[in-house]
Amino acid sequence: MAPDGVPPLRDLTTDALRYWELRRLFCNAMLALVVTAHFVAAWPQSRASVTLAAPTIGRVRHLYVLLAHRRRGVARRLMAEVAAAATTSPTARTSWSCARMRPL
Repeated sequence: MAPDGVPPLRDLTTDALRYWELRRLFCNAMLALVVTAHFVAAWPQSRASVTLAAPTIGRVRHLYVLLAHRRRGVARRLMAEVAAAATTSPTARTSWSCARMRPL
């Protein structure tokens, strides 16, 4: 014990890990079950999330803008930056031309 009556940090950390370790494993198992159930329940749509056939395809599935910054063109500028980054990257440029697509 420290002079002020508080146990050392090492003892506190060890006790906390010993207490939470089994509970953490249980929580992780429950989380895995919930995610698996959600994935199976939305099967036709969730299949697109795990497509491994074309690793060069990039998608922007969701884009959120904070309420305070809406109606100012923030999302439009973000998408323009994404398109610019996709067209300036050498691997992205090759992917665009192989797919016979033209940049925006």
